[in-house]
Amino acid sequence: MINTALIIEIAAGLLTIIGTIAANFIQNSRRDEIQDERLKHIEQMVLEKIDNLRTKVEKHNELVERMYKAEGAIVENAMRIKAIEKQSPNRKEA
Repeated sequence: MINTALIIEIAAGLLTIIGTIAANFIQNSRRDEIQDERLKHIEQMVLEKIDNLRTKVEKHNELVERMYKAEGAIVENAMRIKAIEKQSPNRKEA
């Protein structure tokens, strides 16, 4: 016959193992939840920064386009001024 003390020790050992496994499962689940929350927060921050950079790039590109047009207008106006100066009867010779 199996000794009663041995059965109690085996049962206690099994209960300890089950309790340890359950505790680890609960801790791992909670840790995963915390990591998921952190990752969502980080993802949100990254998306906000990307949106900010996108806005800055759009503003920069608009500025570049305006400057390109302004430079073209400056060159065109300079050419007009030279043409007017050539046609002017009061033109001063340098």
